Amino acid sequence: MRFLCECGAEIKDQDDALPFKAHLMPDENFFGFLDHLRDLLDRLVSVDDGRGATATVQVVPFRNKLQREMSLLVGQSFRHLYQCPECGRLHIDSLDGKHGFSFKPEAEDTPRNLLQSFTPPD
Repeated sequence: MRFLCECGAEIKDQDDALPFKAHLMPDENFFGFLDHLRDLLDRLVSVDDGRGATATVQVVPFRNKLQREMSLLVGQSFRHLYQCPECGRLHIDSLDGKHGFSFKPEAEDTPRNLLQSFTPPD
């Protein structure tokens, strides 16, 4: 995906680990997300397999089901958030993911890397 910021800069979402992109989860969804994750893990791990083990994981089915379930859960729980590296505007997907909204920083000196995971010291 790619789009133009109002300042004219092109924002491209065509790779992983982008420093100007984040995944937004509303606080209202946070504990529900954790509960769904716990439920998923509980369903995939059996308490006793009859051989005296305390927990058994079926590795291949577990991995495949976990990948499917996590993809669905993440898709339902997060929205995309981008920051324009040129002007600092934040671009946020709508609740339905079909529209976007942008917010311009009030101060000119607003950092252009607010979504970056680590900022090296100068």
